[in-house]
Amino acid sequence: MQAFLLILTALVLLSAASPALACDEDPIYELFQELNRDALSAERRTELLNALVDEVGGFDDSRILYVLGKQMEKDALAREVVLPRFAELIRWAREDKKRRYSIDKRLCQLINAPLSAREAPPTVVTEVQAVLKASKDFRCAAPKAAAFLLSVDPSRRDARQWLTEKLQCKDRHERMKAAAAIGAAAKRVALMAPQLQPLLKDEAVEVRVMAAWSLWRIDPGSPNVISVLRQSLTEEAMGVRLQPWTFSEWAPNHKIIAVDCFRAMGPDAREAAGDVARLLKDDDQALRWSAARALETMGVPTPDVLRALEAARADSNVAVAQASERALKALTAVKPPPKL
Repeated sequence: MQAFLLILTALVLLSAASPALACDEDPIYELFQELNRDALSAERRTELLNALVDEVGGFDDSRILYVLGKQMEKDALAREVVLPRFAELIRWAREDKKRRYSIDKRLCQLINAPLSAREAPPTVVTEVQAVLKASKDFRCAAPKAAAFLLSVDPSRRDARQWLTEKLQCKDRHERMKAAAAIGAAAKRVALMAPQLQPLLKDEAVEVRVMAAWSLWRIDPGSPNVISVLRQSLTEEAMGVRLQPWTFSEWAPNHKIIAVDCFRAMGPDAREAAGDVARLLKDDDQALRWSAARALETMGVPTPDVLRALEAARADSNVAVAQASERALKALTAVKPPPKL
């Protein structure tokens, strides 16, 4: 159970792939669709955003929180309307004494949604600060809270000191969560990058991968990141492999994190394309799916990569087969570099 709680935080800090939202008859999905329409008036946008916040609190509202987070990331009106309401949502969850185990996960989701906004009203900051202060009660949400506070104010000494102590903790899970939190705050905490460098040689592969991912988030030119991620694909994790735990999010193993990082890097990670292609034969269908998606963005149409994708088109998992098909089409449309 402890391993579940600790590894869970790494997932929430990663901001995984967009969730499949719902069927056309779902009223929440209809709100999503209308929000994406062009020429939507400010009044109607405000109404829709408030309607979505009103729906937060259901059995599985991670899709709503995902959309609200994306809206706040790109839209000033969304930040103005939605951010203040998160103070109440976080306070309700934090003060729920009856469901402490589930509330820890819940707080991770609630704090994650406005994280990318990089700003927050004082009421929200106060509530998130309370989560960090109660870190013994919220072992998953506390690193998220530290990331949030630093993304809003990089000069906060309490959050920086808390993360510094966790980076040096004997527990590998604590080191991993702290590294993930720094990556979530990204460039806002660039001064903490030197503290991540030693973790690239950590005894736990999960910690090395998370440190590499965070360093890349801070500075895409960080040395040794790609080599550390490539090496991790040949190692087995010290922790456990978890199954999906919410509507839209997975608790991935370190290989999925590494592959997703390659996907974000795109052509900059082209030297790892062969390593990623070999994962299309892995027993883990989630890892095969991630590998196919990564190859699409890495843009390396070498014969071994194309052969691996061609074979993966017949994968027993429909999602893997479709992702491989898309990657194959994208790569065969790539013109090879001119010969010198």
